[in-house]
Amino acid sequence: MKALSDMIKAKHVGIVTVLLLLMGGICHNACAQKSKKRPEATLNEEGKTTIVLTDQQRVAFLGAIHKKLWLLQHFISQIANKSIPVEEREEMADEAIKLFMDENNYIQVYSKTTGKTEQVPIRTYFHRLIHINADRVDITFYEVSQLSELREGNDGYHYGVAYIYQDTKIYKSAELTNPSYYDKTIKKVDTRAKLYRSEIPMDNRLMMEVRFGNIKVNEVRAE
Repeated sequence: MKALSDMIKAKHVGIVTVLLLLMGGICHNACAQKSKKRPEATLNEEGKTTIVLTDQQRVAFLGAIHKKLWLLQHFISQIANKSIPVEEREEMADEAIKLFMDENNYIQVYSKTTGKTEQVPIRTYFHRLIHINADRVDITFYEVSQLSELREGNDGYHYGVAYIYQDTKIYKSAELTNPSYYDKTIKKVDTRAKLYRSEIPMDNRLMMEVRFGNIKVNEVRAE
């Protein structure tokens, strides 16, 4: 069992590492390319330099946010996976929380049983996902995430809204072939992103920071 656990953990770490490398590569390669119009630097309310995106950088930015969304989806699916040891899923939950602006953010959860939507703090959400009273929980994303155009705020950040399409199946008993509970929802994800210059001396690369805000139920789809 320990060998299997180590294999699962190694696989998870490998996936996350590759994703982060891809994200860094996309931002670095796209932002480093020369263009006719260089990005303009401005000062935000805190007196820190912020960057006005060129069209090319905006495309790279949107692509990197997509990859961060995939990482969030991956964490949610794996945290719900009962075949992975609890300790490893708790570690994944800690990493997933780091994708958000802060722990005050929440995720809305819809219940087809009650017909109500509950607003759950992110740490509580992942804790419930780990310890849900069921033998098996499958959470998958059956459509590619959509992302609105970014708008620039006065604080130097760029804001957008992403949509994730979630399929939830809960099996109370491992012997069941049909889920005890099943729903499909579209969730709206508030997204905040920032492009900034590296603070390392002699390193003028553009760096990127992406964080998620609240996740709300936007629509419940028919089966």
